[in-house]
Amino acid sequence: HIPLHISSNQRVVENEDASNSNSQQQSLDRIEKEIDAETYRTNLKIAALASDCAHKSNTTAAVQAVRLLRRLSHPDSVAYNSVLKTLAKISPSKLKSAQLTPRSSTFSSRGQHEGSWVDAAHVGEELLEEMMALHRQQVTANQEWYERLGKGELSDVELERGAPRVRVKANVRSFSTVMDAWSRLGDREAAQRCEAILQKMTHEYEETGDIALQPNLISYNTLLSAYAKIGDSEKCMDLLRVMRNENIDPDVISHNAVLQAIARSLEPDAGESAESYLRESMRYCRLNGRSYTTCMDAWSQ
Repeated sequence: HIPLHISSNQRVVENEDASNSNSQQQSLDRIEKEIDAETYRTNLKIAALASDCAHKSNTTAAVQAVRLLRRLSHPDSVAYNSVLKTLAKISPSKLKSAQLTPRSSTFSSRGQHEGSWVDAAHVGEELLEEMMALHRQQVTANQEWYERLGKGELSDVELERGAPRVRVKANVRSFSTVMDAWSRLGDREAAQRCEAILQKMTHEYEETGDIALQPNLISYNTLLSAYAKIGDSEKCMDLLRVMRNENIDPDVISHNAVLQAIARSLEPDAGESAESYLRESMRYCRLNGRSYTTCMDAWSQ
């Protein structure tokens, strides 16, 4: 047996290397915590603005929410969803494009210029697309990091920093909120935009199998509301059939939307159709006062 001797100089070098490594890791951890803290504080501010918009159509609060989002160095899904909520609550109001300080040139590339006004719903849809693009970028960066890890290509600094985080991911709430913003405009084009967003979400769900992207009752009720506002009762009935095919049971909100569509259809037999639908719906769902008053409204047309 031959003893191995390590000189004091070697020990000093090893200790210094370990100390430097620990110091770098602590520095990275501190930066990550600061980023998380900044995002958390900003999310609280945006949530407060969203709450304010929920009680009154406060376009100033919505603009402030968008600006707070833009100031975040590392925004997350919570921040985006909260801003989407503020935009939905103030819809159909418009915002001045110059106030929004977009992250990219998306607005100008779609015909918007500095002095123009843009629907809150349009801003919401732009942010939704931005969420999806950021998610793809972050997922790609994360996957590439692990691929390089497997090949042993990562530097010490990259190893200490760890895999890039996926901070932004649109979900059914994100899509449904933007649909809500469009549905509040109350015209056919807006209803069609609302339907296009549902179709996009359905496509994403079918492509990825991600349960967080599966359209739900709220999604369909939002679309029903959009078509109810323009009196398209035939489309609403079609949507009910789609819901049942997707094993989504319509609720009182769904049925009230259909009744509203019938009432606004201005058809000569709207009252008779609404009452017939009301009686049929009672077999499947417990209706409420709005159901009956909407039926009465159909008769009064």
